[in-house]
Amino acid sequence: MKLMTKNVSSARLNQVYGALGWAGVALILIAYILVSSGIIDGQSYAFQLLTLVGSGGLLIVSWHQGAKQSAALNLVFVLIAIYTIIRLILTP
Repeated sequence: MKLMTKNVSSARLNQVYGALGWAGVALILIAYILVSSGIIDGQSYAFQLLTLVGSGGLLIVSWHQGAKQSAALNLVFVLIAIYTIIRLILTP
């Protein structure tokens, strides 16, 4: 019975990671489309938050799957977004 419970838990966890990854992809694509079409600015809170949350989701999934290069890239995107948000908050 424990083996079956573990398999169900593992399958459910994989579904959660899959959903998190696709949500991250969607947020990053939305951010890119909005900036590219001139709807939002690259220095806006909206763009930075979409990038932060989207890249954060992909960072978690990449790390979990052992894709270290993708995780490193998304970590950089997260750090840039955090820096930019802080700069936006502190700049009058």
